[in-house]
Amino acid sequence: NDMFLELAVDEENRTAFVRQVPQHGETDIPILLRRQPLTFLQSAGLLILRAALASSSAAGQRAVVGGAELIADLAAYEDPSKSDKARFAKQCAAVVEALKRVSILRPIPGSEDRYEVSPTLALLLPAEQLSALTSTYGRLRDERLGPGLQR
Repeated sequence: NDMFLELAVDEENRTAFVRQVPQHGETDIPILLRRQPLTFLQSAGLLILRAALASSSAAGQRAVVGGAELIADLAAYEDPSKSDKARFAKQCAAVVEALKRVSILRPIPGSEDRYEVSPTLALLLPAEQLSALTSTYGRLRDERLGPGLQR
């Protein structure tokens, strides 16, 4: 903590990463790590992947998803008032690429569209936050869809 960083270690999954120490009170803590805001769809993608990771971990398995499967799950967040399906498909594909770039999705060798969900995601998005964010995103999704259109 001398550098205002904290090492998060998950020995069971053999993963570790560094995160910023949380701000406490009036102390001015310098930001040493790059922050990248997420789009609505990227956040929804993380929630979908975190749920898959929790389910797989409970079964004692690795979490593996397909890119097309993730894109299909993201379709639940499409705004029906927007008629540009091609644009939404590009946005969903960009979510997969962004999650690959930050190593949340790791390509499985020999497979074109299958990815392992990094176990680090469980440390980045703990179960407590997962349930709160899932209910918030569910409500937002339902508001976008409107009455009678909920999936």
